Amino acid sequence: MSHAIPLIHEYLRASAARLPWKEALIAGNCRYTYRELHESATALARTLARHGVRRGDRVAILCENGHQAVIAFWAALEADAIVVPLDPESKSDELTVVLDDARPTALVSQAPLAPGFAWAARTSRHLRSIIVAGEVEADLGIADRKLLRWSDAIDERDSSAELHRNRAIDIDVAAIVYAQGATEPRGVMLTHRNVTSAVSSLTSHLSLSQDDVFFDALPLWLENGLTQMIAAFAVGARLVLGQGLLRAEGILESILAEAVSGLPGDPAMFASLVELTSPQALVLPSVRWLTSIGAPLSVAQARGLQATFPKARVYSVFGTDECNLCLCLPADDIERKPGSIGRALPNIEALVIDENGDAVPAGGTGRLVIRGGAVTSGYWGKPGLADAHLRPGRIGGERYLDTGERASMDSEGYVRTSGGSNAPSGHRLA
Repeated sequence: MSHAIPLIHEYLRASAARLPWKEALIAGNCRYTYRELHESATALARTLARHGVRRGDRVAILCENGHQAVIAFWAALEADAIVVPLDPESKSDELTVVLDDARPTALVSQAPLAPGFAWAARTSRHLRSIIVAGEVEADLGIADRKLLRWSDAIDERDSSAELHRNRAIDIDVAAIVYAQGATEPRGVMLTHRNVTSAVSSLTSHLSLSQDDVFFDALPLWLENGLTQMIAAFAVGARLVLGQGLLRAEGILESILAEAVSGLPGDPAMFASLVELTSPQALVLPSVRWLTSIGAPLSVAQARGLQATFPKARVYSVFGTDECNLCLCLPADDIERKPGSIGRALPNIEALVIDENGDAVPAGGTGRLVIRGGAVTSGYWGKPGLADAHLRPGRIGGERYLDTGERASMDSEGYVRTSGGSNAPSGHRLA
């Protein structure tokens, strides 16, 4: 990699150079090697550059989970742009508000989503080009925007649109992820350093390698889904992408067919898998790790997962919109530390402080704050919000994330929340 601290897109670039013919992505009927994936992303990046996308411009991605969402993500970064992933189920008025806030120069989407994005695109003052996969109506009422076909966009070979690579640096914003459930648009800014720090914590803690096969059913418009996808490509693993409304039978079929070794998900997904496999006493020995993101796993849920996945290490992972990987609780500790939400992942420090900002003694109650490279740099266009929730830290010039949660920490560093959250709207402790 060309940077001492890598940029996100250098992960894919390095894996494509090291493992060009290895299968990188399986998304439905589409399969890509690392070389094919990187070439497609680079071609799309050239198209974006040719149509005016420059360093720091925003590229909105409104796609269902699939190969187009993956390629568009890496392409935007290759063009030194900022990725803005959007929920494909968003209504027109919701998209309008977010596009007005993010002010993207380009939008990448899919034809079935055209009825939703057409109105938002018509009213956007900043959007100049739209790349659409599939056939759309000739007239979407966006004649003043350049409408491009996906098939043409990923076939860009124009040398005059050569990319000015490596102009970005690690503190540049790489993505703006809009918080779910916020009462107004609140874009969490993630720098290259934020994301690579989170990926490094995840890959080291789980000992991920190129031999792993991820099954990622998490949405790619949320930070957790993106982090899992980036981690897979960072280590040169194979990623099987969950698509559409997934049923337990479909997930099970993918695990068996692709010999999946890693399975991120949420408690509801894992409960459905255990319910499906338990009557058959079916075990899935290829899976060596599970990360449950969301509500804490109960002791019964952890035991059920261990029975179905006998060789797997099971973890509950917790975070916020501003730092999506903060704390981790292994299955063994779910019984040993009942009620705990875990302890800090590598390169993250969790502290419980009093009103003066001093650490409280073990077992004492205070406010849970998070330090580390994965903590957001702030909120897009809302410096006042950053001042409210990214507080001055113990070391001069630093800021830590105030989660707004009342919590306690034991002598081993395990955190337990005690309710009474003062977290802002849309802020969550997963």
